[in-house]
Amino acid sequence: MKTYPVGVDIAVTIPFIDLNGDPVTPTGLSVRVLDEDGNQVMPPTSVTLTPGETDLTHTIGSAYNSLATGVIKGLRVVELSMTTSGGVIPSVVMYMIQRNSNLVILDDSFQTYEQALVLASQMPALIGWDGATESERKNALAEAFRRLTTIGYRIRRPEDVDTQNTIPDTDEVIQPRYWPIMTLERWGLLSDRFKIAIKKAQIAEANEILRGDIVGDKRRSGLLSETIGESSMMFRSGKPLDLGISASALSYVTGYVETRITITRS
Repeated sequence: MKTYPVGVDIAVTIPFIDLNGDPVTPTGLSVRVLDEDGNQVMPPTSVTLTPGETDLTHTIGSAYNSLATGVIKGLRVVELSMTTSGGVIPSVVMYMIQRNSNLVILDDSFQTYEQALVLASQMPALIGWDGATESERKNALAEAFRRLTTIGYRIRRPEDVDTQNTIPDTDEVIQPRYWPIMTLERWGLLSDRFKIAIKKAQIAEANEILRGDIVGDKRRSGLLSETIGESSMMFRSGKPLDLGISASALSYVTGYVETRITITRS
């Protein structure tokens, strides 16, 4: 399926065929456009039919290729209704429209895409990341952000002391429910070490999303061993703790993850 920028004229070619792929000889044509939810974006519009043609090339105006504020992607369904002697036969083509996606800090990322590129260049073995397109990386970073913000974190102050000697009531605790209301001001006050750690975790998780965490999926399913030909893998008994992120991402935020649950009365 082709993808086009938001807000431009898009020419589509629709073949004169029925649902079985057989050719149709129409006597009249009408085009309308729907979105991914089935809402009508462009009302039915009559189109001049040129005898002998086997398809229609029609331009969908830019006004019909816009997206609501905050929406990054959308689908357009161009439905051609062909009037024939036996009735009206539909023929459909679809395409995607996409806004120029820029990651927004604390909205769908811990960092901009450009910052992620710099940090990723300092991280090893990012096979999925290295082989992905810019659009794929941005989508993966946004999904990684979503996963990482379902976890709570504890930032110990001062950070480099033994946990037994940490001064009580000075730790910074970020529970999952706080992420949606996290402000840039508060984010800026968090320790630089923690911010670097969670940014690296975001990139590591994006990498796993892009390449697939095959081994991690097997462990989470409870698999103890696997043998394929002469190759075999053995895992520890029991399922590992599943926080919703990969082991690779978790390794960067080890020491910060808060697994205790606080119950409050509303």
